Amino acid sequence: MSRIEGSIEIAAPRQAVWNVISDPTRHVEFGTFVREATLVSEGELGEGTIYREISGPGFMKSASEWTISTFDPPHELVHTQNGTSMTAKGTWILEEIDSGSTRVTQTLDFEMMPRFRPLGRLVEALVANRLGERETARMLQDVKRISESEAVQEGG
Repeated sequence: MSRIEGSIEIAAPRQAVWNVISDPTRHVEFGTFVREATLVSEGELGEGTIYREISGPGFMKSASEWTISTFDPPHELVHTQNGTSMTAKGTWILEEIDSGSTRVTQTLDFEMMPRFRPLGRLVEALVANRLGERETARMLQDVKRISESEAVQEGG
């Protein structure tokens, strides 16, 4: 299984950062991969919430269905998906540095083409790991920009 991890310090309270990352429909605001995210489940966001996403690099878009498997505000958020093209577990950990600063760590554990592992490992090694590292860095920068902006607007 491949792993991509990134971390960033954000000058915003942990709750402000949580408000940005916890809603899957906002994921279109981070990075360049997610083009569309639609909630499938009804009711409040939490463990068991299901959403569909259209994502991928450049013109290579695919649909996937994700489930929020851990929802522990404002500490930890885990999303999982078990598709034919990829299985993945995305984890966000929010650590309070002080009342106005948060360290966010994002981890993605994934397998490309789980039914065809030799080919999947090759795709991971040649393409997916590098793209994922760049995309994770972009996403974290966007979460930082959005969280800090919203915290200032809210007076936090």
